[in-house]
Amino acid sequence: MKNIETKEKPKWYAIQTLINYENKVKQKIDMIIQNGTYRNLILRAEVPTQKETVRQNGKIKEVEKKLLPSYVFVKMVMTRDTWYVIRNIKGVVGYVGPDRQPVPLSKADINLHQERNGECSNVLPVGV
Repeated sequence: MKNIETKEKPKWYAIQTLINYENKVKQKIDMIIQNGTYRNLILRAEVPTQKETVRQNGKIKEVEKKLLPSYVFVKMVMTRDTWYVIRNIKGVVGYVGPDRQPVPLSKADINLHQERNGECSNVLPVGV
């Protein structure tokens, strides 16, 4: 178990995934978190979704729609180990940033996302 103490604060990062791998990647990250393998380093993963009402075959149904297909957001402390662990999950294409190098999302980016998607079920909490 890597229970590493760090002075660095966790930040949100965007990760690009293969098409329709968002939930699989999130589940794998959740497993890593639950196992405590990277306690205090990898804290949370989110796939922003929004509930929509659709009509299929004459029936009204509520479905969750991915707001940013092919992206997962992870709150983590970026270290060499955490970079490697996330990057090597099956279905991960890479981190969002120049030359696929991770760049933390700014509070402005997170706030903009929340404002645009006020009814999202999985938004990125700024202070959490």
